Amino acid sequence: MRKFTDKILLAAAALAAGALGACNEISENDRFIELPAVEASRVVLLEEFTGQKCVNCPEAHEVINGLLQQYPDNLISVSIHGGGDAFSYDSEKFAFGLRIQEGQDYCDAYKIASLPAGVVNRTSGVLKADQWAAAIRSELEKPSDLDLKVNAAVEGDEIKITTTADPFQNISANLQLWILESGIVAMQIQADGKYDMQYVHNHVYRGSVNGHDGEPITLTTREPKTFENSIALNEKWNKDNLAVVAFIYNDKGVLQAAHCEVAAE
Repeated sequence: MRKFTDKILLAAAALAAGALGACNEISENDRFIELPAVEASRVVLLEEFTGQKCVNCPEAHEVINGLLQQYPDNLISVSIHGGGDAFSYDSEKFAFGLRIQEGQDYCDAYKIASLPAGVVNRTSGVLKADQWAAAIRSELEKPSDLDLKVNAAVEGDEIKITTTADPFQNISANLQLWILESGIVAMQIQADGKYDMQYVHNHVYRGSVNGHDGEPITLTTREPKTFENSIALNEKWNKDNLAVVAFIYNDKGVLQAAHCEVAAE
């Protein structure tokens, strides 16, 4: 368990309004608030909805970077490109595009109307960037229902994934496995409306291993269970920069999450 006594970044400086008026501006409350220490055994999932045409999204990425530095072992962030053509580029139409249909499907499922936006542990509802820190803190204070570990490696033209869940109580839920890629150099519009062609995108959602909703699982108290999955490598992915996110969720939200880099051959 990790004890947190750091200050929490509640928000970043506001950005000037850009050409895309529907982008969510980030609050001007650029401050830290000291909070009591918390014992955290949970790993919290932040589903961040973003887009290459969103002028306020780069500042939201900085908020995430600060939160990941604060909670390096207890926070996983996934950047899901969505918002349709108004906010993002379709990977099927543009070589530099990062929006895939699976990601857009999640965006549509949450009925997200403007970016940046985020959902914490599938319990928070859709939040603006200056609300993420408080929601993450709240989830970290909750007890964990299980331990979760994931390992992944490239074998031939596939990624082999092993996930182990050790429950503290009986659980009926879904296991979801996602592929992420970091270090992607691709266009991103900035707050001033200029296009940065060398922008580095991290934690980008590249696809689901086991479907939109994952796979149903049943866990029994103190009986560890292992799941084996695989996915074909996509020629667009850089296999040296891939990671796997595993999380178990039900109608109570995300119960536990885990993350690992994919070991290359």
